[in-house]
Amino acid sequence: MSEAAISPYALVVYFSNLGTMLGAGVQLLRSLHALSEALEDERLREVNARLAEAVEAGKTLSQAMCDHPDVFSTVAVYMVRAGEVGGVLDVTAERLAQYLREDLELREWLFLRAELARLRSATTGEEAERRVHEALARAEARLSEILFCRAFGLMLASGVPVLRAVDSAAEVYPPDVAEPIRRAARALANGERLTDSLRKLRVFSVTTLELFWVGEETGQLDFMASKAADLLETQAACTVREALAPD
Repeated sequence: MSEAAISPYALVVYFSNLGTMLGAGVQLLRSLHALSEALEDERLREVNARLAEAVEAGKTLSQAMCDHPDVFSTVAVYMVRAGEVGGVLDVTAERLAQYLREDLELREWLFLRAELARLRSATTGEEAERRVHEALARAEARLSEILFCRAFGLMLASGVPVLRAVDSAAEVYPPDVAEPIRRAARALANGERLTDSLRKLRVFSVTTLELFWVGEETGQLDFMASKAADLLETQAACTVREALAPD
């Protein structure tokens, strides 16, 4: 198989199309075969063909995806598995496409603002450049938290158990941060609140922790995790836009 990387945009389209076809009542195997004909990304076409072969041989789609860890993250695998168990694979595939798209849009937004700051620095002076780059650094520092909350909320909404959702969502952090998050979540087995365990790490903002606490209190942790992602994204955007505003 070719070693060329699969475009993340191609994966967004892939899961969006899969969800649409499944939602229209097309059987999974038939959907995979139809996707093979429509895919433009050569390597994704090859991977999809392997998925179809595995499903035809009796594997579930999530089991088949596990054979391609360089293509499908554990977030994707767990969400698809939850969709299979709950009989809502069409909805889960569309949610996964949404998550991948929002991930890309957020990274692109930060990249474009950084480029704008670089271009402006030639005419606005060193002080303005410093201010913009400090704002971008603060926004980028929140990127992992935004993506964690987004993935966590979507997985919970798809039926992924809390501990598995935390394990998977923690992938957005480097290992030295991800492992303490995973260990903290395991305290749930001892009756401790997730929010209380995460608060001890000093990784998450007060905003995220408070919304998680409300989610645990009301049984709407999936919704509150998604709201935390929305709020953090708005805060980051406002911080950068304020720094980019003309003096």
